[in-house]
Amino acid sequence: MIKDDPLTRARTTRRAAETLSNARAKFGPAFGHQLKRLESSIRAAMELCRDVGGPEALRELARLEVVLQECKGEPVARLH
Repeated sequence: MIKDDPLTRARTTRRAAETLSNARAKFGPAFGHQLKRLESSIRAAMELCRDVGGPEALRELARLEVVLQECKGEPVARLH
């Protein structure tokens, strides 16, 4: 099924992390705890991308790396 596709799961994880990161930027540190918990999910999605391989997975991996840095509060230039 399409929802069981590893890249789809990685993209869903990235979108959730981006949403929380944006919410933290708007509303302050209240979302910091949720972002910390999401970091492990981002790392797992990154590992899925490495396992899948290919150009699409590498693009998603780069996006996940950016989101992970943003979740940590580090300034990052967007790669995508």
